[in-house]
Amino acid sequence: MKIALIHTALAGPSGGEKQVLELAIQFGKLRHKVELFTNRSTQDCYPELQKQIKINVIASSIEKIRKQVKQNKGLISNIASLFGDWSNLIVMKKIGDEIAKKEFDIINCHNFPSEWAAYFAKKKLKVPVVWMCNEPPFWFFSEKNLFRKIINFPLYSILDRIRVKYIDKIIVLDYLNQKRVKDAYGRDSRVIRSGLDIRKFEPNKQKIKYIRNRYDIGNSKMLLVVGGFLDFKRPIDAINACKLLIDSKEDVKLVIVGIGPEKDKMEKLVEDLGIKDKVIFAGRVGEQELPPYYNACDILIFPAEQTWGLAVIEAMACKKPTISSHKSGVSEIIQNGKTGFVVDSRSPREIAEKVKLLMKDKKLYKKISNAAYNWVKNNISWQKYAENMEQVFKEVLKEKK
Repeated sequence: MKIALIHTALAGPSGGEKQVLELAIQFGKLRHKVELFTNRSTQDCYPELQKQIKINVIASSIEKIRKQVKQNKGLISNIASLFGDWSNLIVMKKIGDEIAKKEFDIINCHNFPSEWAAYFAKKKLKVPVVWMCNEPPFWFFSEKNLFRKIINFPLYSILDRIRVKYIDKIIVLDYLNQKRVKDAYGRDSRVIRSGLDIRKFEPNKQKIKYIRNRYDIGNSKMLLVVGGFLDFKRPIDAINACKLLIDSKEDVKLVIVGIGPEKDKMEKLVEDLGIKDKVIFAGRVGEQELPPYYNACDILIFPAEQTWGLAVIEAMACKKPTISSHKSGVSEIIQNGKTGFVVDSRSPREIAEKVKLLMKDKKLYKKISNAAYNWVKNNISWQKYAENMEQVFKEVLKEKK
């Protein structure tokens, strides 16, 4: 098959970017001809993966304007941000037109709004489109700015829904996202789990020692949060759970990996709670440096309310017990009490209780650690992800004959 993959800017290391790059590589191993189309590519976004595939960077004049406006911190930048989604329409139109100049059997778009580019390409190429919808646009679920909602109403409630009607098949990572797609578009979708290279998560004693020494963990139990400082990531729940554990005389330290707009707020909370010496803000951690953090920790806490949740899978690959919010998509794959724990969302007390249980019951800790690792080893890989996607492509092409 000749496959056109579409993704938004490859501007940094993140789950969606890694997913599409790994998929492209695996499609190549399956002897398909693959080209990836994007509007921007930077060298801090998995350069070792990018160099293995053909990437078409379709830049437009609007990109330069957006960059200049973004650098301006004043009123112009704030006003422009309200209309930013309309500029995406221009960028995706250009990508779609470029794809239409070539011959492909199928188009596979990924992160929103790449489905807009797929729509424009399909109008000319007349080939099927499969959307790997990692998550529908935030506008449908979390946009709170009334003025922005008014401005973008026709873009999302009319144009976006029209474009999605032209999608032949929608793929999602979990059943939580499946419901969101149904709510947003009235469309059914199929669940296919993402991948992982388990070999990259093998423990390195030197690096584990370095991490624990760097943050002065000592003999304390290291609790880890990976995800950054955004409201839906809920780092506040992990911090409050840490406070409960410390109040009950448990010897723990919490390391939070990531960046985000709510960092200052969380730092103030830690100070107000009087646990500044027990919570470490590790900041941004590169892709290559992240596995040692998982291996150095004792328990991963994933309090987020979001679809999927790669951090949980990666921690499981390192034989670490995980405690996940029931409002995360990844909680669907956890056998509660067997391969990890699923707790009520926004429940620091329940998180603290599960941490205590794991700390006190060494047999349970080891049993869950091994079961989690074996589940990932047997069920999650980039090869399986690509083969499942390939099967969908074949089905769609067969239907269109």
